[in-house]
Amino acid sequence: MKCKDCKRPARKGRKLCYRCAQRRWREADPVRASFHNLKAHARERGKVFTITLEYFRAFCIRTDYITGKGRSADSYHVDRIDEALGYIEGNLQVLTNTANVVKYLNYDWATGTAKVYKGVKGGYNDEENLPF
Repeated sequence: MKCKDCKRPARKGRKLCYRCAQRRWREADPVRASFHNLKAHARERGKVFTITLEYFRAFCIRTDYITGKGRSADSYHVDRIDEALGYIEGNLQVLTNTANVVKYLNYDWATGTAKVYKGVKGGYNDEENLPF
């Protein structure tokens, strides 16, 4: 049987292939998809992840994360305020991709300290220290 969206072979007993089913699932609830993506990457990197989906939904609404996320320099990324704490309630902020890279480059891994960055809502704009 062929996928009804793309004509590739559908999964056994299904009308859609895996790719099209996954695409529809992500489009139906982008917050849940971002939450699971963030959780999976935290697990891969061995980071603590204790936030709930409900907390993440509220965080996304408060910061307008979903509409601004992406891969460009001005796109939003979820950042941990204190790197050592992991993804816990109260330790998340939204930074632009550029600010997140600057924070990473200025982080002192030996002492575990970094400059204090204010999230996008606070407006980080330090043109002198940009790496590119």
